[in-house]
Amino acid sequence: MKKIYVCFLIVVFTRMTGIAQAFDPVFAARLQAVLDSACTVNNFTGLSAAVLFPGQGLWTGTSGISTTGVPLTPEMRFGVASNTKLFIATAIMKLHEMGILSVDDPLYEWLPPLPNIDSSITIRQLLQHQSGIYSYFQGEPGPNWATLTWNDTSHFWTTDEILAYQGQPNFPPGHGTKYCNTGFMIAGMVIDSASASSWVQKLHDLTFTPLTLDSTFVGAYENRNGPLAHEWCYNGVEISEGPITALYSIFGPCGAVFSTPQEMVYWYDHLYNGGFLSDSALKILTSYEPSSAMGLGLFVRDNNFTGTYIYEHSGDSYGYHSETVFLQNSKACISMMTNGGSANLIVSSFFPLLEEVANKYPKKIHDAGISEISCPHEIYCTATLIPAVRLKNYGSASLTSVNIHYSMDNQPPVSMTWNGSLSSGQQEWVSLPLITAADGRHTFRCYTSGPNGSAEGYLFNDTLWSTFQVNLQTSVPASLVEGFEGPDFPPPGWITDNHLTTNWGRTGLTSYGGTHCAVRPAAVDINYGLSYCLTTPVVNVTNVSNPELRFCYAYQYTSGCYDSLFVEVSNDCGLTWIPRFAKGYFDLTTVNFYTPDRIFYPQQASHWKEIAVSLAADTGNILIRFRSYNWPGNNLYLDNVRIGNFTGMQDQQGMNAFVVYPNPTTGLLYVTGLPLQSEILLTDITGRLISSMIMNKPSVSVDLRKMPPGIYLIRTALGTKKVVRL
Repeated sequence: MKKIYVCFLIVVFTRMTGIAQAFDPVFAARLQAVLDSACTVNNFTGLSAAVLFPGQGLWTGTSGISTTGVPLTPEMRFGVASNTKLFIATAIMKLHEMGILSVDDPLYEWLPPLPNIDSSITIRQLLQHQSGIYSYFQGEPGPNWATLTWNDTSHFWTTDEILAYQGQPNFPPGHGTKYCNTGFMIAGMVIDSASASSWVQKLHDLTFTPLTLDSTFVGAYENRNGPLAHEWCYNGVEISEGPITALYSIFGPCGAVFSTPQEMVYWYDHLYNGGFLSDSALKILTSYEPSSAMGLGLFVRDNNFTGTYIYEHSGDSYGYHSETVFLQNSKACISMMTNGGSANLIVSSFFPLLEEVANKYPKKIHDAGISEISCPHEIYCTATLIPAVRLKNYGSASLTSVNIHYSMDNQPPVSMTWNGSLSSGQQEWVSLPLITAADGRHTFRCYTSGPNGSAEGYLFNDTLWSTFQVNLQTSVPASLVEGFEGPDFPPPGWITDNHLTTNWGRTGLTSYGGTHCAVRPAAVDINYGLSYCLTTPVVNVTNVSNPELRFCYAYQYTSGCYDSLFVEVSNDCGLTWIPRFAKGYFDLTTVNFYTPDRIFYPQQASHWKEIAVSLAADTGNILIRFRSYNWPGNNLYLDNVRIGNFTGMQDQQGMNAFVVYPNPTTGLLYVTGLPLQSEILLTDITGRLISSMIMNKPSVSVDLRKMPPGIYLIRTALGTKKVVRL
């Protein structure tokens, strides 16, 4: 198909700033060239895109056609598919702000019982894909939705009709992550119930109307409000009369919204740049779960090692594909949509456009910043440090002077003036005056101002920060126990080596004992060959006979991936590291099955493996680090880290291996973490037997809904748990 394009530059974007802004013509030409190349190389029918860049304004561009002889134009609407989910999540947060509901409300407070859906699931779990609910696009026992769509394109599918195909849950609520369209359909039902109006109307009331999103509407539920780009399906069929009622009524709250790239970037700008939601509501929306990098209706990615994030979501339907992102550091927003082509191709085609906006934005004349900090970083055993930072000239003119400001923790910044000569794009390491740090964890921040005596061209590339640990004395006695149950991660005295979302984190979706564990999220990490370190506090093993390190880990091997785990010991405060344990590839796996859904979550004690590492060769103060080498495979989980002498001691880890939740409960209880075929006894507080069952699957339910409020006991061979029935 011959590709043609029309390029549109909008130099006034009053809805964002109220001030006319001229978009740099050279930058605009580069963006258009990227769009044209993507359209031609990947044989897209058409592409439409928009970029909103602070200080520049709005750029829109199109390439290709809507239909034969008719080029795409910026005002043509596209189905944004799963980008609808952020609209739904934000509507929920608006109702949360108003006090109408809470994101932590269980479903039973808003909805009647639904087939194969646990009524104790919270709204937050729906929006963060942690409900475990079977997704109606998942497969068996659901129908072939494509066949049903084309059999009767005019049929409007109701929620009851869709839920009639609802399958069994994938896992208990809050014990894993699986992308779930049904969860957002149910979230739409919650909006209906809580607001006494439809979720479609609420999207208008809470978002479309206040932000004047005149080109945005909900397909199948309301009439189109302007021209649509024709859809071109995978089989080459052109759809000229959209949106198809059957298709978009099936999509509903999980994917029925139509919009344009320019309105999507305007929407992202208002949402993420502040003001549309309160700070507390925005924090809830964007707080991500470390094992999956999922926020509420969004995904969180790293932004080029800057310590800032990219908030994004993509969308895929039979004829449309879309990708929209927000760059936290520059506050720029990007949206790209196609009306025909492969969904995988639009994701890969989006990266060049993202690269242009993130790293090749127009230079200002005078612009400097800190691009790297080598010291302070990680671990030190001295109080005095010489900071070393890399200064970069981001401007177009040579940099001859700049002020460098630095501070530690909450102390007032100290300033020094750098003089020299850096041409555009050049960098130089700069040593700063001595700093003194007390024992413990610290944050170091460094930024620039006044390049060549002028104002900074851009503020977002000025600043960098690092965390580091100073060990002046042994902060941990001869033994250490860490189950990652505390609210802080890393725990006190521990440290990680970078700020990436793919580094070690703390998850409550699985654990060996207790309710939380550490996780290294390799399943969402595309950084081949990086290592990620989680390091213990200093431990003194001098007076420990036969010292050992014990820990539990869980991992599922993925074919063709080469993840590894190393345990290394340092006797010189982190200068050198001696390997004590190493496993990788298939040898690292702790289970003999494969999870087709990519992200592995251990569901019972047998999915974990305990490791004992001798520390007999080590004396004095030592550090131990868990180093995960990434060759993107699957998540690695770590729990029950212990250091001491275990000879002759009964290992109590099995006593705490099983989990009972939610506790307190309103009636429905789940038990997990027991070996299969274990016997479970439910008794009252006096020990009177109420019921018994066998652990015949990784998680079983215990029904207390007919029992009066009070205290009950779950008794097993591995211990007893107290349960409160509300």
